[in-house]
Amino acid sequence: MPSRAADQLLDYCKSKKRICPMPMYWNRLYSMLPNKRVDGTEWQPAAPLILAAWDNSSTDDKRNRLRDHILWADDHDAIFVIDKYLRGLSNDQWYYERQ
Repeated sequence: MPSRAADQLLDYCKSKKRICPMPMYWNRLYSMLPNKRVDGTEWQPAAPLILAAWDNSSTDDKRNRLRDHILWADDHDAIFVIDKYLRGLSNDQWYYERQ
């Protein structure tokens, strides 16, 4: 079960129709996640949906992957670092739902 801090960050990330950080900033967030590992042939947690995956993934896919990253941070005692990072992004560093 997510912590209160993780729930609040998830709510923040969904507010104002945010989807996920823009690719460069999402990649930076991913680099901050602790204890990443290869499990078979897959990274845990899975990489951000950037580069070729950006155009081939839905907004729900992107939102869910960011949620996975936030929950990973929560499970690995990095939620406050990730929270500070995400809340510090400017509006133009986020990808938003289209009208």
